[in-house]
Amino acid sequence: MQNYLNGVLSSSVFPSDCSRGYLEREEVMKIGNSSSRREHSITIRTATEVGCFFLDILLVLAGHLMSFWLRFDSGFAVGPLFTDSLSNPTFYSYVPHFVLGGILFSMMLVQSGAYRRNALLRRQASFHAVSRASAKWIVLYLLVSLFFRLDPPIARTFVLTSGLLIVPLLFLGRVSLLNLIHRSDWGDKMRTRLLVVGWSPQASELCKGQVKKDSIHPICIVGCVPMLHEKFSTEPPKSVPRLGKHKDLENLLVTGDFDGVLLADIDTRPEDVAGLRDLCYREHADFLVVPSFFEVLLTGLHMEMLGKVPVLGTNRLPLDSTFNQCVKRMIDIVGGLFGLVTLGPLMLIAMLFVWLESPGAVVYRQVRSGRLGRNFRMMKIRTMKLDAEKETGPKWATPKDDRRLRCGAFLRKWNIDELPQFWHVLTGEMTLVGPRPERPEFIRNFKHEVQHYNVRHAAKPGMTGWAQISGFRGNTSLEDRVRADLWYLENWSIWLDFYIMFATLFKKQKNAY
Repeated sequence: MQNYLNGVLSSSVFPSDCSRGYLEREEVMKIGNSSSRREHSITIRTATEVGCFFLDILLVLAGHLMSFWLRFDSGFAVGPLFTDSLSNPTFYSYVPHFVLGGILFSMMLVQSGAYRRNALLRRQASFHAVSRASAKWIVLYLLVSLFFRLDPPIARTFVLTSGLLIVPLLFLGRVSLLNLIHRSDWGDKMRTRLLVVGWSPQASELCKGQVKKDSIHPICIVGCVPMLHEKFSTEPPKSVPRLGKHKDLENLLVTGDFDGVLLADIDTRPEDVAGLRDLCYREHADFLVVPSFFEVLLTGLHMEMLGKVPVLGTNRLPLDSTFNQCVKRMIDIVGGLFGLVTLGPLMLIAMLFVWLESPGAVVYRQVRSGRLGRNFRMMKIRTMKLDAEKETGPKWATPKDDRRLRCGAFLRKWNIDELPQFWHVLTGEMTLVGPRPERPEFIRNFKHEVQHYNVRHAAKPGMTGWAQISGFRGNTSLEDRVRADLWYLENWSIWLDFYIMFATLFKKQKNAY
């Protein structure tokens, strides 16, 4: 490929004795071959998406059949939990329900972006899309069974079992498809081959890990050219070929093997950007721009119209969805009640140990900043001596903090001191999983010293979070903690919340002191 491009650059596409409107036969053939390759790539992408769609439908139906057998024919579904069906229906009477469930699930998969290239080529993105579709499908299917008189009625346990079975089936199907793509040349043909104009740190991020063992990056950077002034504001890495000067750009697009152009450095005149855009349109190439002024929450970046003016914004994150907020709130209510009832005795025992070692109040309230910076008084079981900050003022705990009680280290290690916050979860001031709330005294400095610190307050604070199970707690790097919190906000899903809760209970906690 590199030799081919070097050959293209060494010869002029428009010879001096020919007018601009006519190309030599050799160049016409190159353009035809390039267009043919792009058309072939589009065909492969479409075929992969359609094939994956029909594979998913088969797996959804398989999940329904397995669920029907488990619920009605296996003999395993006995007890008070399985009284939602008055009699065992026949297989043929449930066939319409299978069809309805398959149609609804396929709609949810499409709506959740399960057939976008990123979801097809990357395991994590695929799992998130399938998980979102499954959660939405369960709610929608139950609503259909509730509001429409179906004969026989759909058993709720059948719906829940189907959802739990279909997710691993779909994910296994995606993994098998991804392995098949890895072993063939389809992966390269599905990737968007880009020529980068200029360079920036964001473009360098695109180059990292373009092909991993378990995923295929949807973007392939073939090479780069400088900006109009023939210089790079940020030097590209040596692994990225420099394919010529800016003036060679049109020749490269006419004869090269590119799907599009990525403008990585937008520090240029608007008319030059418009000229590059028009060039891409003329040569049937995609025109992409790296919005370098957006550094966080990029998954929520979108275009919308304000009147007749197009604007870019980052106000669309998973937890901005009303549906997702309602689901998360229902989980919080159930989890908050469950935590207070089942862990109440443990809280009382912990309070007793604190009182025996240091008589006095065993629960204290501390002002913390919540969603959008709104303060509230958060409860904790005391793990330090009374009036521990009377002389020093507010400061973070350290590994060998002499203010800490002997039982305090154990309570902090296992997060027992945080258990009273289940009450804040019930009242809506906190959530089970989210960025941990910080004290306003610290935030006054952090928001100026740590880039994007206050962006983490876009969601309710949590009893635990992605940063905490990753070891970013206590006296650790604030930058790493903020990055972990922002990653959580961008990648939120119900399943991610459940994983974090599970890891909080059973994973050894780092830097808990």
